Amino acid sequence: MHPILFDIPLNLWAVGIVAALFGIGSFIRTRYQPADRNSSYIADFLGLNVRWGEVKSDWMTSIVRGLFGAVIAGAIAYGVKLIADKKFDAQAIPLHIYGLMMATGFIVAIWLAMRAAKIQGLPDVPLRNAQGKVVKDKKGRPVQLTSSELVSDLAFYILVAGLVGSRILYIITRWDAEYSHDPLKMLEVWNGGLVWYGGLIGATLTAAWFVRRYQVSFWTYVDLLVPSVSIGHALGRLGCFSAGCCFGRVVHSSWFPFAAKFPPGSPAAIQHFGDLGVTHWSLPIYPTEIMESLGEVVIFFILLRIASRKRYHGQVLLTYFFLYPILRTVMEMFRGDTIRAFLFHWPAPDKFGNSIFMSTSQAASIVVAIAGLVLMIGLARARKAKTAEAVPSAKAA
Repeated sequence: MHPILFDIPLNLWAVGIVAALFGIGSFIRTRYQPADRNSSYIADFLGLNVRWGEVKSDWMTSIVRGLFGAVIAGAIAYGVKLIADKKFDAQAIPLHIYGLMMATGFIVAIWLAMRAAKIQGLPDVPLRNAQGKVVKDKKGRPVQLTSSELVSDLAFYILVAGLVGSRILYIITRWDAEYSHDPLKMLEVWNGGLVWYGGLIGATLTAAWFVRRYQVSFWTYVDLLVPSVSIGHALGRLGCFSAGCCFGRVVHSSWFPFAAKFPPGSPAAIQHFGDLGVTHWSLPIYPTEIMESLGEVVIFFILLRIASRKRYHGQVLLTYFFLYPILRTVMEMFRGDTIRAFLFHWPAPDKFGNSIFMSTSQAASIVVAIAGLVLMIGLARARKAKTAEAVPSAKAA
């Protein structure tokens, strides 16, 4: 467990560096033509996505916009510094590994999804505005989005919806225990507190809305995204390990050689020893965060294999809906954190997490697995029936 990677100092040097980076980026982005439509948002914003030999603006315009970008970025950075100094009396902003791993998982996931879209060669689609109408250029022609660009936009919406959904479900399950007396604590996402199935619900609903807006196949595009979701989740679980949340039960036998001990002040140590947990290490526990992360990696490679040989659109997503619930149900059996929500437990879980129980995540896993299996059978039968209908037609022709 190592929740903070390092502290970012809040001083005028830091403000100056931020201003200089964004100022130079604004200058370069204004001066030169963009190089790649499929580059990352950060590359575009910092001016890294350009063709250096193709000038599009004069020096004066570029300098003015560069200075404007530097002033805006510097003002925002200085405002953050003032708020941190006055309100929180902080001299630095800690970089939490939990948040860093979540961000890394998202970046890796979106890169893999965009790469998969490019390899499959899906057709371009018209760009649509918020009202769903096709956007046209100055000549009246529809502006086209490549499949990679569409996946990139979809991933952004899924990220937001997934974070909001997972946070909302966690708050619902922990409202009385954590948030009813301190609602502002709901904003402290860097301390953990996300429920995967809440994010899955939010992401799935958002994906359905998005593909309907662009009039593309839901099953085709979610099949592209799902393997990336699995590997992103694997990286996110490593963030859980660094934060100390979602920890495992106490290991009582010597047959398991990979037991982990969490440091004083960690959630596991406090659960095991109460107030003494501030000065005592936790007991040896199952590293369920790493165990689930490894399971997600295995699922990722299975999904890649299925994606390369799938027989119908939706097969990759529904396979994930079947495999992940199995993994999650097993991992819940090794979990020891008692702050989770339970449908029932007998007897009441002790401080070591020992009891017979069914958590809400296990119940959700059963529902998702059954739904995935039913849909998988239904789509397979529909494909078989469609193939059977096509054979006589071909013979008649």
